[in-house]
Amino acid sequence: MPTSTAGGVPPLPPPLPPFSVAGSAIVVGAGLAGCLTAVALGRRGWAVTLLEYRDDPRAVHPAGDDSGEGGGGDGGHSGSGGGGGRGRGPVGRSINLALSTRGLTALAAVAGLGEADLGGVVLMHGRALHPRSGGVPKLQAYGQPGEALRSVGRATLNKVLLDAAAGTAGVTTVFCAKVVAVDVDTPSVTYVPQQGLRGAQTGKEECAANAPVPNTLTADLVVGADGSFSKVRSALARRPWFDYAQSYVPAAYKELHIPAAVATAAAADGTLPREFLHIWPRGRYMLIALPNADGSFTVTLFLDAIATADGGGPSFASLDAGGPAAVTTFFRAEFPDALPLLPDLVADWAANPTAALPTVRCAPYHYASSVVLVGDAAHAIVPFYGQGCNAALEDVRVLANLLDDAAVATPSATAPSDPAAADGTSAGGGDGIDGGGYSISPVSALLATVLPAYSAARVPSGHTIADLALGHYDEMAAKTASPAFLALRRVRLAVQAALPRGLYTPLYSLISFSNVPYADAVARAARDDAVASAVAAVLGGVVAVAGSQGVMRLLRAVFPLRRRRGGPLGWGWRLWRVLRGTGGARTQLLGAAEGNGGEGGRGTTTNRRGWHVRRLLPRLWR
Repeated sequence: MPTSTAGGVPPLPPPLPPFSVAGSAIVVGAGLAGCLTAVALGRRGWAVTLLEYRDDPRAVHPAGDDSGEGGGGDGGHSGSGGGGGRGRGPVGRSINLALSTRGLTALAAVAGLGEADLGGVVLMHGRALHPRSGGVPKLQAYGQPGEALRSVGRATLNKVLLDAAAGTAGVTTVFCAKVVAVDVDTPSVTYVPQQGLRGAQTGKEECAANAPVPNTLTADLVVGADGSFSKVRSALARRPWFDYAQSYVPAAYKELHIPAAVATAAAADGTLPREFLHIWPRGRYMLIALPNADGSFTVTLFLDAIATADGGGPSFASLDAGGPAAVTTFFRAEFPDALPLLPDLVADWAANPTAALPTVRCAPYHYASSVVLVGDAAHAIVPFYGQGCNAALEDVRVLANLLDDAAVATPSATAPSDPAAADGTSAGGGDGIDGGGYSISPVSALLATVLPAYSAARVPSGHTIADLALGHYDEMAAKTASPAFLALRRVRLAVQAALPRGLYTPLYSLISFSNVPYADAVARAARDDAVASAVAAVLGGVVAVAGSQGVMRLLRAVFPLRRRRGGPLGWGWRLWRVLRGTGGARTQLLGAAEGNGGEGGRGTTTNRRGWHVRRLLPRLWR
């Protein structure tokens, strides 16, 4: 039976201090979230068995080639369970990942992994928007200077995390383990060992039945990290007071591929700049491309799966029915500048599946003190905000932090519990450890505290990011082609850069470049937008009554002046110049940003933020 193979184990953080309470866990699913959970528990002294349905991808594809993985949303997808295949080798439906602050923070905090350990990361500073007419794309920054997403192949990152799990004491990985039953009360997991094919016959990480004899494992905790169609979650769904819903958007996706040589030539003439996420927005559908470490691009077409009721527009069904000629004609009409970049369009179209995009919501994310869900098993989302992977990794960081906080003092070994309560509360009316009238172990007492706290922290975030991801499709596919929307986004970034740090932050920046919980980020962004609107209204009124000099007097009264070489420049003056964006102020800012001097050059360290503002403005006003 295939087991874990070591090799290239990344360095881990310093050992944690001995924990007074540590138990045993079964983690179902060795995708991104499952591997990171195994590392988190193993480093805290737990005995962990990591079960994976697929064969070991490191043995099947030791080279780690991700060049054909599918594209993602605005920063990639997503899913946490399973590694998936690729379009040019093992055929699969995995979407490229774009790591943002949340994912990077979790990898560093839990496993000690930095960017250099992730096996080929490509920065993406913003969007490159391709009009139907073709030509050089319009660039749109994601955030302030230094804020960028990281494009990485899912299989590459999965292998890094598998190595991290293999290098963690107490973690045992079993591949080709088909889970057939989950008992959430014991808790236990029954799996059937399969025979690994090692890719020699199919090129996939597949396993085949091999006179299976079921094995049953028991543990203190079962972790469901087995993706959108989780068997662990299915077991919870048969319990009362567990809410579950699954829905699909009309769009599906298909992955395509831009070879490295073609991409390099296109980058040279400016039509495919490398460090950007490329979008061809067309209203109800879109094409996107993410850079890979080998110089190629992963491309994904998002399009309605079937024709809509009003018959308005193409669909995967209609293009498949029309054959290769229909596919080529569609790309020539809608994406004329992308067609020459896709020399294998027809072959990729035939070889790669058309995949659906589900959204999964459930609550709570735990059962009693025995089961917990992480990643897509808890909250599968569409890829359009690029937060599925980041949310999954953040789940693990939050769970690990809660374990650390609760393990400071050893829980009582005589605290009673009611394991029949699905939400962590007991039938006797207590909080999960005061109504049953019988003793439980210190590990169960610890989990009875941690798991409800985890659900309380993550369920609102999971629902919030699901809503944001669904709404972001319209922004990517339609609004990015709107001059008015692009102007508003430029203004928001410029206002953020001009105001004192933290006074105003756009929602996208809070989601992608902070660790603020998703639900809190939405509330804060709404508050910030209200403040920005109020400021704009006040400035408009002052201009109408007192002219621009009145605005300057108001701003100087609100924001302190700061000295720069060449003269005073305060926050108020900077804000006014950015908001005007015309005439001499804009010319002077652009000149400074392009190295033409400006107001005395770069200035002192305390005023570097103003320098970054000027460096950003040429991009914002293109």
